[in-house]
Amino acid sequence: MTLRQIALLLGILTLLGCKNNNSQTRMNDLDNLTTEKTKIEYPLDITTTKDLIGQVIDKLDERCAINFFDNFHPQISDPGAYVTVHKENGQLKYELANHGWSSEWKEISKDSLTDYIYKNREYNGGKLVLAARHKKNVEVKEKDIIVITPMYYKIDDKKEK
Repeated sequence: MTLRQIALLLGILTLLGCKNNNSQTRMNDLDNLTTEKTKIEYPLDITTTKDLIGQVIDKLDERCAINFFDNFHPQISDPGAYVTVHKENGQLKYELANHGWSSEWKEISKDSLTDYIYKNREYNGGKLVLAARHKKNVEVKEKDIIVITPMYYKIDDKKEK
């Protein structure tokens, strides 16, 4: 067993309540979490329609985010900006970032976001990414070692069937 596997096992045991009497609550904590950051890719190129982009936006909830590149954002050092969009209290919010900087989170309407992604559809390597969001870290202390395992939301239900 690798150190990561041992840490994960210890973290899961901790979440399951082996060190806590509230095991049912701890077990439920794991139901929608995974150690793997799931990414679901949707085609995004010159043939992608606004309707298809809107369908991906409709899949957003608090468990996932849309990531894409804004080729047109002006910047002195590196051109463009990486855009992350998520839902918070039912409202779409986005953040821009690139090497060494990031913006504040701002609200955006579905129509504006659709237009924004559509404008940049040629500059994203042929894909629009829906990625699991980070929920929490499981920290396991064992002797002189602290192993931190990130836990992400499960978003398998977002995949096309």
